Amino acid sequence: MEICFKVNGGDTGLDNEKLNQILQNQTQLMALIDDLKTQVSGLQTQVTDLQATIDAEQAQIQQLLDTNAQVVTDLNTQIATLQAQVAAGATPAQLQEVINSLTTVTDTLATSKTDLEGTVTPPPAP
Repeated sequence: MEICFKVNGGDTGLDNEKLNQILQNQTQLMALIDDLKTQVSGLQTQVTDLQATIDAEQAQIQQLLDTNAQVVTDLNTQIATLQAQVAAGATPAQLQEVINSLTTVTDTLATSKTDLEGTVTPPPAP
């Protein structure tokens, strides 16, 4: 597209060249701005997806922390029960019951630890 203006006493050819160059530059700038808008939109989508992933990971970590806290509480309860039974002269059946409970709690803790290790990537070694 060429734009022509008549200017009294001026070099209209030179003025028209300048105006056409300005129009070309503006067209190029608008194309670059459109490209940048597209890139920014893509980055915004990636940031939104990343935030969703981070939120999910944080929820999973919190759940594991809560589970581990419960496991610690259960272990403390079992220890107190065992101490009371030993002090009172527990029967072999009672001791076996405590052993079975501790085994269950230990298995739960091992499963939680494995799940946590699969969720959280350890930092690289120095």
